[in-house]
Amino acid sequence: MKRCPAGTLQHGKVCVPRTSKKIGDDYFQAHPERVFINIDFTVKEILESIGEEPNSYDALIVKFGDGEFKEVWGMKGTTPNLDKTVWRLE
Repeated sequence: MKRCPAGTLQHGKVCVPRTSKKIGDDYFQAHPERVFINIDFTVKEILESIGEEPNSYDALIVKFGDGEFKEVWGMKGTTPNLDKTVWRLE
């Protein structure tokens, strides 16, 4: 089995950046300060505001604090299942 280089994790047959995570209901129960956003126009507005392409992700997990984004994670698809991987954007 191929080993992933430093700074990455094995995800199926590919290596992904270590800043990616798998998500699901347990994740949101453990992190109630994070909000799942899958409303298309809201996702696009947030992505544009942090300098990302508006169509680069379908849904976001956002941690707010002091009127700003403390963390923004993007994912493909709009259902937060355990088989989904998210990438830290900010």
